[in-house]
Amino acid sequence: MPSFVLTGKADTYLEKLCKNNSGRPVGSRANNAALEYISEKLEAVGCKIEKQLFDCITWQSSGVELSIDGLTINAFASPFSLSCDVNASLAVVTSINELEPIDIKDKIVLLCGDIAKEQFIPKNFPFYNPADQKCIIELLETKSPLALVTSAPRKFDLEDSQYLIPLFEDGDFNIPSAYISELDAIRMIESNNKKVHLKISSARIPSKGYNIIGKRGNGSEKRIILLAHIDTKFGTPGATDNACGIVVLLLLAELLGNYEGKFSIEFTIMNGEECYSSPGEMEFLTENKNTLNNILLGINLDGLGYSSSDTAYSMYGCPSDIADAIQTVFSSYHGLVMGDPWYQSDHSLLIQNNIPALAITSALMIKLLNEIYHSPKDKPEIVDTSKLVKLAYALRDLILYLDRHYKNNC
Repeated sequence: MPSFVLTGKADTYLEKLCKNNSGRPVGSRANNAALEYISEKLEAVGCKIEKQLFDCITWQSSGVELSIDGLTINAFASPFSLSCDVNASLAVVTSINELEPIDIKDKIVLLCGDIAKEQFIPKNFPFYNPADQKCIIELLETKSPLALVTSAPRKFDLEDSQYLIPLFEDGDFNIPSAYISELDAIRMIESNNKKVHLKISSARIPSKGYNIIGKRGNGSEKRIILLAHIDTKFGTPGATDNACGIVVLLLLAELLGNYEGKFSIEFTIMNGEECYSSPGEMEFLTENKNTLNNILLGINLDGLGYSSSDTAYSMYGCPSDIADAIQTVFSSYHGLVMGDPWYQSDHSLLIQNNIPALAITSALMIKLLNEIYHSPKDKPEIVDTSKLVKLAYALRDLILYLDRHYKNNC
């Protein structure tokens, strides 16, 4: 198929997946609509569709009112925060050493300074939970403040809420929480009487979600799985993170339309990578608990397509024959380069289970993580879809190369 035809399809897929500027959080209408669209496209090119269902929570917020001594402060609800409408005195906490002895029961607590320097890992996150953050959360829950206001460092040089980093993003954390700019935190600290009113209008909504598995091949036990997550944070169109990964899978499924080789090929649309509880990842592990050893190679696509960046790949635990195959095939594609290791995506599931993994992202991933991902800037306009087409061809060639040359246990 001519590359210009695939580029046109890539443009269409990308626009369709990113049409909701509010994002595709797991369990939301936009998320489910995207999954239905992807399922239709995979079926249209001959894939057998399976769904991995799970329970999840979506969330809605209609705003925050925050004032101190009558001074209005611009504030935003922490994603998944419970609602509240409280009046109380303010307690300021800047470190765990300050938190340990202080009485904050029935107060509104401002977390700022060292204690608020980085976002907290969700309290029940299944894959990683640093001890210092766990201790702080346990102290907060034990000390029972009415609510939290957190100082949020700016991700960008803008005041818009989407460019601030919420300290908490956790549907298991039941202390209502809002976030404000560092400048507004200083204004609160400098206020005289520190009588605070905080109203958060929000709701956690039980929902359902699912992963999609599009299967192709002859049913061989030896599998090559390709992963890309469909969900986004709240408030981002999620073009590079990660509609572009989905687009590559759709293109590749079409390029492999006549595949009848020795492997089972699985196009895995993961759902919940951006969510506090990783529900799709947990369901994936449950469904595959007895068959993980059948995976020859897992390939994860995340953060792709940025117009001003090469595409970078990195390998994890790949045997020499698979690593050689990857380098042999990819070396013939200009702009597809070896990158640094990174672990903040679904290939970590494979690595933790000793499955050979290949992760593909933008070579400027760190820059994009700081400036584009999870923000309203992540729009189709910043994407070069020809890079997605090129990657789809490279992955097709890699799978066919492995099909021809890989001998072990096939």
